[in-house]
Amino acid sequence: MTGAGAAGTGRAIARALAGRKAAVVVNDLDEAGGAETVRLIEAAGGKATFVRADFTQEDEIRETIQFAVDTFGGVDILVNNAGGTPRPHFPDAPTEHWSRTLDLTLRGPMPATEAMLPTAPPPPPRRPGSARWIASLRPPRCRSSGRLSCSLRAPRRRALRVPPASSAQLASAPHAS
Repeated sequence: MTGAGAAGTGRAIARALAGRKAAVVVNDLDEAGGAETVRLIEAAGGKATFVRADFTQEDEIRETIQFAVDTFGGVDILVNNAGGTPRPHFPDAPTEHWSRTLDLTLRGPMPATEAMLPTAPPPPPRRPGSARWIASLRPPRCRSSGRLSCSLRAPRRRALRVPPASSAQLASAPHAS
């Protein structure tokens, strides 16, 4: 679970997965936030551990996936949630300014997904597996609806659904026990 240390969507998803009996590897650059996410999960009876890794660095990405394999026996679910946008924002920022954002939100999930696939269990018959990539930026054409309509979607039958809410609401929301 990348980007799960800081409060917000990542923490809420990590807590929700743990509430459904998933063992969670919490990843973030924010060590204090990661420790807090692990504490919240464990306080609710869940299983979690923290790994500090920079998901713009391919070696750290692969080491994190290997840690999950060594610690929990594999990766069943990969949630690529890490992200962030330094100021200034588009369209005021020069192209070079977006390199780290692209590395984190696009290039990071690619080697993470590639490293995870050989460790994932085979999907049950007639039920394809999937990876989730999450973006919290809304392109200009989506502003009026308030929804992100530009996303990659994989076929799914039962998905974890986190209702729309503010980051503060998500961070403080109780999860299933």
